[in-house]
Amino acid sequence: MKFYSKTSIKAQSAMEYLLTYGWSFLVITVVISLFAIYLYLPAHINQNKCDFLNGLNCVDMILQSNSSTSTSQIIVALSNKQVFSLQNASFTASINGQNTSGTCFYSLSNTLPANNIIPGNEFYCAANILYQSRLATVNGNLYVAAFNCGFSQNYNASNYTCTKPPVESIYTGTFTAQPELVSKSKLIP
Repeated sequence: MKFYSKTSIKAQSAMEYLLTYGWSFLVITVVISLFAIYLYLPAHINQNKCDFLNGLNCVDMILQSNSSTSTSQIIVALSNKQVFSLQNASFTASINGQNTSGTCFYSLSNTLPANNIIPGNEFYCAANILYQSRLATVNGNLYVAAFNCGFSQNYNASNYTCTKPPVESIYTGTFTAQPELVSKSKLIP
């Protein structure tokens, strides 16, 4: 029969204690670290976001800046979430109280003016703005003016067209963005 000394029994107890509670301590530390990262980082890394109050859904947005040419451009991807089509959409962005006009078009590759935006379809709006430093977070307002075919007496539901809607609707949204540096070639004309 083998006898163990008191010291080896205490050492074994200490090792078992450290291994048992060491793993628990490690897991708790990792969980607290991940929790802190997910709470702390989003507050310091600004994500581009926009939101419209009604009628339009903001799918995505980007704010591009070119420091060498001192130009900036805001591009917003929107979708028509109404049951009627929109005609002749125009776009205005307001940053720091300064309004700038832009255009709305069907896609990034097809820059024809968005004359008839079918319900559920996406479209894009872009405007050139004063240069914005990539270090600053930019807040502003977005305005899309369009004729809503729902107000027209002659709405053709089969091809989503109408003739002369009487009222132009203005859809208002807000945005927060962190400018991204790009070359001039990436800006949409």
